[in-house]
Amino acid sequence: MVADLLVRAAQDADSRDIWCWRNDAVTRAMSLSTTEISWDAHVAWFAQALTDVSRRFYVAEAGGAKVGMCRFDLAYDGASAEVSINLNPDLRGQGWGAPVLAACIARFRQDFPVTITATIRPDNAASQRIFARCGFVLVDNEGRDGFGHYRL
Repeated sequence: MVADLLVRAAQDADSRDIWCWRNDAVTRAMSLSTTEISWDAHVAWFAQALTDVSRRFYVAEAGGAKVGMCRFDLAYDGASAEVSINLNPDLRGQGWGAPVLAACIARFRQDFPVTITATIRPDNAASQRIFARCGFVLVDNEGRDGFGHYRL
């Protein structure tokens, strides 16, 4: 599967797909923020996300289909980055999670060879497995914010 993945920078044309994926009921239930995002709020956020120098946003494709996305938010000191992943809901359960995450990390680390962290809901077993397959380790289980904190 990994060989079939193309990782590229997110573009304006990806906005609607990413908004739909983010507002998917399962995605919202497993996200740190579970509220539905309005189209107008997403458009403003997405435009800012694409130009933010402290953020990298990638889309993974296979066979011309968008499989998922990863966003990396660099820390202020540049020593680490927090990663978020979201898969195309139509492709869930098909084994794409770890390959998408691994491919996006490899692309990100071409430019930023830094520590990568992730914050995952304690009830999000699927994400916990995906991140573990990619080498992340739990460093703080349900800290002050109630979420698991992972590091690669």
